[in-house]
This record gives sequence, structure tokens and C-alpha cells, in this order.
Amino acid sequence: MNHPNWHDLLAFATGSLVAWWVWRLMGGKGVTRFFGISGFLITWRLLEEKEKSGAISIRAFYVPRACRILPVSTMYLPVVGLLALGGFLTVNPHSWLSAVLFYRDYSNTADWFIGHFWSLSVEEHFYFFWPALLVFLGLKRAVRGACLLTLAVALWRWLEWSHGWIGRYLPAGGFWFRTDTQLDAFLCACIVAVLCFNRGVSLSPWVWGGAC
Repeated sequence: MNHPNWHDLLAFATGSLVAWWVWRLMGGKGVTRFFGISGFLITWRLLEEKEKSGAISIRAFYVPRACRILPVSTMYLPVVGLLALGGFLTVNPHSWLSAVLFYRDYSNTADWFIGHFWSLSVEEHFYFFWPALLVFLGLKRAVRGACLLTLAVALWRWLEWSHGWIGRYLPAGGFWFRTDTQLDAFLCACIVAVLCFNRGVSLSPWVWGGAC
């Protein structure tokens, strides 16, 4: 394991400060904590793979995640769609499509039966974004990019809250349910995971029982 340098310390300070700020701003919401745990564990697994094999395989990352998520969603959503067509449920067709295509976080209408897909959509966007960043930029550049993006998302959230540049075109009440206002919850944890991994911190085996 490598000892942390000043880049690591800067990343840790940035991540800790913004993580605290997000926590205070968002009132300690449970889903935000889940995003942080997910970002930490996913990053840790990717780093373990890189240490063992010398590289991160995008295919090896995406296939297990697809096998976890897609079978359940492809069984659940068609049933909800059929029940809605039969008049047994009230589901907005556009909201249903947003759940199928994982952009539910930008179509946060009050459809109870598929409302939980907003967090799954945010999670999927993170899955698509972070591993690719590690592969194509490398670890050091990816961490620097994560620090900058964390600050950028925090600034953007404040600006968007004040001006509603995107929110005015989206359903009301969806500000806290979008990837662009939630991404730093993942990124702060990703930065911390890299720092802990480089310092040789080991996680107990029981942690992986609920890993994403």
C-alpha cells in the first residue's frame, strides 16, 4: 500500500468538508447515507480488483450488477404496466417509461408504485459514471476529478436551488431526487475509500454481506 501524499490529504479534507455540508443540508436522509455506503463499497471492490489483476474490468463490473437489478425490474415493471392498462393501478405512462429507462429521478411524479425507482436511477447513473472514470483516467486523476466534481456539484446544487434552471422544466418537488444534486454523496465516499485503501485499512468480511 502507498502512503498518502498531499493530494490524498487534500482529497480527504475536501471530501470530509463537503460530506458534512451535504449531511447538514439534507438533514441526514437515509437514502443519502445509502448512496455514500454504495460509493465506498463499489470503489473498494474496484480497487481490490485493480490490486489483484492490475486493471479494472468494466465488463466484470457491469455484468454482476445487471444480473442483480435487471431481472427484478424487468419482472416488476411489466406487471405494473399491465395492471395500469387494466385500470387496477394509476400510473403515469411517462413515469413508467422513466423507470424502465432509469431516468425516474428526473420524472419524479407521485406514482407510488414506481416511486422508489428514483434512487435506483441515481445509483445506475453512478455505476455508469465512476468505474469508467477510474478506467479511462487512472486512479490519481479520477480522485482529483472526484474532488473537483464534489465541489462543483455542491456549488451547482446551491445555484439550482436558488434559480431552478433545470427544475422549472421538471415535476415539482424533485430537486432532491436527481443525480445532479445527489452525486457528491457518492463521490465523497469514493474519495474516502481510496484514502482508506491506500492506508491499508481492512474491512471485516461481514461488511460484504450487504455490499452493492
